[in-house]
Amino acid sequence: MERLKSKVIEQIDEAMELVTIEMLKSLTYGEEIQLTENYCLYHYSEDDLIVFNDSVEWEELYVVQYDSKTGKIIFESC
Repeated sequence: MERLKSKVIEQIDEAMELVTIEMLKSLTYGEEIQLTENYCLYHYSEDDLIVFNDSVEWEELYVVQYDSKTGKIIFESC
């Protein structure tokens, strides 16, 4: 079981590393960007939120924010 959890965490980390500020800026309301087979970014139109989702279960894992000036991307757990 621990090995499976470790593998999932590794996959999430790999997908998160693909996220760029340019990618986040380019997302329009209701748009989805598939990062890997199992994870995507989605921009909710009604709340103006960008979330990092498990695209298989469509489960929100993180809210994604960024600072254009510092280049920092912040993942806040849902």
